[in-house]
Amino acid sequence: MQMLSPHFTLAECRHTAHANIDNTPDAVALAHLPLTAMAAEPFRAQFGPLFVSSGYRCPRLNAAIGGVHDSAHIYGCALDLVPLTPGVTVTQMVAWGVANGLIFDQLIDEGAGEVAWMHLGICRPGFELTPRLEALVYRNGVYSQFNP
Repeated sequence: MQMLSPHFTLAECRHTAHANIDNTPDAVALAHLPLTAMAAEPFRAQFGPLFVSSGYRCPRLNAAIGGVHDSAHIYGCALDLVPLTPGVTVTQMVAWGVANGLIFDQLIDEGAGEVAWMHLGICRPGFELTPRLEALVYRNGVYSQFNP
């Protein structure tokens, strides 16, 4: 089992339910995945176990699920995280990340109710030179500023 960080493995950060798509990370993604996993560690320490609902996505997988063409997931620079501790919400996780000055490119409170996750993104190579510290909420197809 290849560990990317103390609590996240390569297998869980590249898992897909699309069995017919080879989601093996390329060299660029393999270089960034440990950095992304380390960015998730403070959330793991604060909120307990986290399920990676989406991590690295090869371009074919990203297109198959309708991801944006320049998604941070393609570069190994994003994880979608679901809290497994009862009572912990994605909104709490995003608010905590912002309030505690964590360094990220994007934190997005996505979904609501039973289907909710936090998108954690770090800078993509060739796109962001410094983290944007962009905290957003995504509801009903619309992104807006996150306000705790």
